[in-house]
Amino acid sequence: MVGPQDTLDALIKGQVDELLIRANLRELQPVGATASDSLEAVLPEPVLETVAAGEPAEARAETVRLADELITKAAQTGARITFVEDPEVLKDYGGAAALLRFSI
Repeated sequence: MVGPQDTLDALIKGQVDELLIRANLRELQPVGATASDSLEAVLPEPVLETVAAGEPAEARAETVRLADELITKAAQTGARITFVEDPEVLKDYGGAAALLRFSI
């Protein structure tokens, strides 16, 4: 499963065995505008720090919400989480992908 939207959908269904996500949030692409309306119920408003160690946050709030939800859903379903350091590995997939336990 590749791409943030499809990966999140698979996590919600409990299909994901391993979540692969970019270690650098700037590389994670938020879900598309068409899908974001349906995801509002899925992506709760997290408590976001706008500064870290006195410096402004490097990622947009939507990106932080998505990364938070992907990681939270993976943890809730017992999926392994792998942070990918190499920028080329998930570049074509919006910064997120998943290895599935099963497909529907």
